[in-house]
Amino acid sequence: MLDGVQKLVIVGTGLLGASLGLALRARGFSGRMVGVARRESVGSEAVKRGCVDEAVLEAGPACADADLVVVATPLGAFEAVFGAITGTDAVVTDVGSTKGSVVRQAEALLGRPERFVGAHPMAGSEKQGPEAAFAELLEGKPCVLTPREGACAEAVALVESLWRCVGMKLVRMDADEHDHKMAVVSHLPHLAAVGLIEQVIEVGGWEVGSTGLRDTTRLASSNPPMRADIVHENRVALAEQLRGYGQRMLRLAELVAGDDYDALLSELESVKARRDAWLEQRERES
Repeated sequence: MLDGVQKLVIVGTGLLGASLGLALRARGFSGRMVGVARRESVGSEAVKRGCVDEAVLEAGPACADADLVVVATPLGAFEAVFGAITGTDAVVTDVGSTKGSVVRQAEALLGRPERFVGAHPMAGSEKQGPEAAFAELLEGKPCVLTPREGACAEAVALVESLWRCVGMKLVRMDADEHDHKMAVVSHLPHLAAVGLIEQVIEVGGWEVGSTGLRDTTRLASSNPPMRADIVHENRVALAEQLRGYGQRMLRLAELVAGDDYDALLSELESVKARRDAWLEQRERES
């Protein structure tokens, strides 16, 4: 497992970084794991829970002699992290929810950008911090890899091994394709949940809200600074998808107002069948 990796540094010991550490330990990784935390209390919690072996506050010294570095901070901190670890010879990967800006920053700031391989593990929760981490968070989920042109084959192979060994299913695409698709399947659902909560705030109904409201708005409880970073970095693709989603809502509003029962039923049945087929496919592949 991760042959040759004696020291692995996880920069960011929040939910994803801490869960990665737990998953690696659970699957037998025997190397030394160092976590870089923004605050001493967060790092101490990650050590206490066994997510990393030790925690420090500065990325540069920790990564100087690392074999593998995983950047698991919010997107807004990536530029500073890449600048701090510019001198490392380690293979570097990340967990960022957008890839275009991350790849550009890596190319501009890392001393050896050919050893950077972008990654987006498609797993998470509305919860945050090492106290919410668990070893199974990543298992069975997709992980998108976006290796840049000219990336070192050894680095790509090591990053593939990292995510495979914690049970993830690898998908490759370029950074722009990734950001376009994430705008639809990840970033838009969050803002749709935000919009629904805003509607309830305006209209009311909290006292009778139940599982339907809870389940469809789960993402509205996500970490706001983290989500604001994601929206900012993917704003062009996301704005396009928001406009398209708005048009779909207007079309549904016209369908409802027109009281065309047969057309509405057909729409609901078609969407249900497509979603059910997607879930069944995921179940078969798990």
